[in-house]
Amino acid sequence: MAEQLNQKFVEANEVSSKLNESMDTVHVSVGEIVEGTKTTAEAIENQTNKTAVIQESIQSVEAEANNIDDVSLRVED
Repeated sequence: MAEQLNQKFVEANEVSSKLNESMDTVHVSVGEIVEGTKTTAEAIENQTNKTAVIQESIQSVEAEANNIDDVSLRVED
């Protein structure tokens, strides 16, 4: 009986060790996912900022084009 009980404790210890290893693996994987998500968020923010700069440049060019049109109309009159 004591031998069977001892065997059950050994088996339970092995299962517990495997569970701990699995939890460690999950922890590492979640950390990698978090890091990847952070990198993606930073890339999106960077791209958004670049898009805003491009949009401002487009608006500036449009305004200058309108000014040129206005000046040329005045010169023609």
